[in-house]
Amino acid sequence: MALERETMVRVALVPLNDVGLDGLTVRRLAERLGVQNPALYWHFKNKQDLLDEMAKTMVADAFAELEPPAIHEQWADWLAEVAERFHLTLLAHRDGARVIAAADLTESALLGIQELALSVLTTAGFDLRTALMCIVAIFDYTLGAAFEEQSESDHPKWGRSNLFESRRPSLDPVRLPLLAAAFDELTNTTTDRPNIGFKGGIHLLLAGMVATKKTPTT
Repeated sequence: MALERETMVRVALVPLNDVGLDGLTVRRLAERLGVQNPALYWHFKNKQDLLDEMAKTMVADAFAELEPPAIHEQWADWLAEVAERFHLTLLAHRDGARVIAAADLTESALLGIQELALSVLTTAGFDLRTALMCIVAIFDYTLGAAFEEQSESDHPKWGRSNLFESRRPSLDPVRLPLLAAAFDELTNTTTDRPNIGFKGGIHLLLAGMVATKKTPTT
């Protein structure tokens, strides 16, 4: 049974969603493919090699259709889309954030996307150092948010939405008066309700980038 390496990687993503990263073994994958364990080692040196390829596939799928900003598209809107694509990909797979964090992505599409993002930001007026700091912050925040959403999750999409907001019923207004009041105010807001989840965080990061860009650097 001749199997392409790319096909084997995509097959491996199926049991990942079934059993998670800890339950994904070479033996389980071999059974899924209908081959003996030694056959897999013709394609992958070890489990880490397989995880690296799985992560590369996830990243490639995330940004496969990403284009540079349109002529009149704002850099912040484009960068928000980049973050959203990455976030959705992490949540599309059980333990997706763990797989990405543990993988060697030096040969993946991720570096090319970051190169493009640097080009977009420097063209918009950022100096190269600040642009790099901003991109690292965006990707680190996105990965961290996915880690938090996926921890101990039974959600069918491998993530928990509005995790912070879900804690409101357990807040003691005597011990935590400001936190409880803040959530009460949020709950009672009927218009222009702020997003305190992932998108809200990205909005704040981008707003900070706008402020940084307007502030002369020394």
